Parts: sequence; structure tokens; C-alpha cells
Amino acid sequence: MRRTNLLVGAVVVVALLAAGSANGVSTAPSSLLVFASVRAAGDYGGSADEFANLFTLRADGRGLRRLTTVREWESDPQWSPDGRQIAYSEGIGTFCHGGGCERFPSSVIWVIDASGKHARQVTKALQEVTSSGESAPFVDASPTWSPDGRQIAFAHVLNDISTGEASPNDGIYLVGVDGQGLRRVLKGVRWVQSLDWSPDGKTLAFARRDGRLGLLDIGAAKVTYTSRGYSPAWSPKGRSLAVTRDSGIYIVPVHGGAARRVVPCKQELTSSNDLEYCSGATWSRDGRQLAFSAYHLSRVALQAKQFDLFIVDIDGRGLKRITDNPHGSFSPDWHP
Repeated sequence: MRRTNLLVGAVVVVALLAAGSANGVSTAPSSLLVFASVRAAGDYGGSADEFANLFTLRADGRGLRRLTTVREWESDPQWSPDGRQIAYSEGIGTFCHGGGCERFPSSVIWVIDASGKHARQVTKALQEVTSSGESAPFVDASPTWSPDGRQIAFAHVLNDISTGEASPNDGIYLVGVDGQGLRRVLKGVRWVQSLDWSPDGKTLAFARRDGRLGLLDIGAAKVTYTSRGYSPAWSPKGRSLAVTRDSGIYIVPVHGGAARRVVPCKQELTSSNDLEYCSGATWSRDGRQLAFSAYHLSRVALQAKQFDLFIVDIDGRGLKRITDNPHGSFSPDWHP
């Protein structure tokens, strides 16, 4: 299941099947991915790096379908357990400081139908302030659904990288899909970067900014730190986590055991077969494959880097690229 930090500018290109019967396309839902992507400037009437929207795509690289067209930065999409809705993070506002302005420094959680219709905002903007009393941007990111589809967990952090300031509101929250019942289940953890809810509904796996992986027992409000990595994603049976490390995509047993590298990712691209900065692995429903995003060398412009989606078997075989977008595609989530 997922994930890339909004702050790093991750873009997700998504593969979805929802409208298959409506448009005459016969596709198995389990073959769909949802993701975020930055598209060509002509799609938005602005520069190519201003906005990111949501898309769906089949695992064979076909059937690209656009879900959203707003002039915002959207990321971190995740399917609901029944595959009928998608939760995601969307940027808001303009923040000015020091004579300069940043677009979309803050973000909130939204939910949209799998058809791409009926988008509705789930979280509301908390008014964050720094120690100097100035307004500060914040991030609600990495939404993940409870197995019963009734709640969404997400990370809330003060978005102030320059000073490293924290907010008393930082932490992991739960909220109803209707936006009601907001409550914090973990506080005092600075810069939670990604979350995923376990299949049994008892545990939230999360990654901190320093790369430590935590398991939050929701009922006991207790955290156990295990391995290291980013973007943890539970396997369908809940026995393992797929995580990202600097050297690649790994599968880590939840209850102890050696981590196994599935895909190597190098620090520098030297060959057309190399991958760099692998991120956001997500499991296929049968647990046999992983989808993820990574940099590779563009075939159009040699030495130019391109961020695309890839699929690989969990034994490391059958690696294939399924998108070809020079502006970036990332943060995939596989249809349940």
C-alpha cells in the first residue's frame, strides 16, 4: 500500500478500474493501480511542475484513466477496503514568508469515489503557529483506511523544515470517513512520514523521519520500534511489511527475521537498467507482486532522470516499468 511524502513532491499516477463497465472495458479490479502524476503543461494551462492529479492504470500498463483535474497538488492515494473510494492528500493555500511565497505548503485529507466523482474534504485546516507567533503551514498526509472502511488514519505535522520546529498538534490521528470523530492516537512523534493500517485492524505501521519503523497498537496506545525503512506496507496476510531503504525495496517479517531485498536501488544511475530512489511499495491482492516508483534514465534524453511506476515479483523477478511520463508518476496503491 503505499507511500511518499508530500513534502518531497512525490507524484502519484493511479490505475483504477472503477468505470470498467461504464466505458466497456473489461478489467479485473485486482489489476488496477491508483497513483498521482504530474502531466504536461497543456493539461493544466500552467507549468508542468505546478500540479499533481490522480490517475488509475492497469498493472499491464494499459487503460490509463484520469480521476481528478483540479489545480492542486494531490498525493498519497489509497483505496478503501471495498475498492469504491480513494482517500488522498491535497494541497491548500499559499504561504508567504521572508519576501517569498510557496504554493500548497499545507495539505488536508480528501475522499473521492472510484469513478472520480463526489470529492469531499475529510480533515480541516488546523491553525498552526510557530514559537514566534507566526502562522505556519502544516501537512495532513498518508491517509490509510481501517479494514472496516469506517475510519481513516493520517499523520499531521507542522511543515517547517527550515527551523525543524514541532507543533503540540503533531501526531497520528483517526477520523471518520464523514470527517467526524477526530482523535489523536499518538503524539510526540516528530515527522511521521507514512502510515499503513494492518489487515486485522489492530496496528498502524509508521515510519519516522529518521527512518525508524514503528508499530502502534491502537487499543493499548503502545508503540514498538522494529526495523528501519520508509513507506511501510502490510502484506495481505499481515505477516510482513514492504519497506523502502536507500539500497532498495525490502520485505521485513513483522515478528522477527531477516529483511530480504527484492529490488536494488543505487545511489547513482550509471546504466539504463539501474533504479534510483525506489519508493512507496504496494502489494498486489494475492501477495505475489509489488508496485513501486523509482527514478531511471530516460530513453528520450540520455542521462536525464525520469520517475515512473514499476512492478516486480516478490522474489525479485519480472521487473517491468508500466508508465512512461517525463513529469513523474509515483505513490501507487493496488486495488484491494
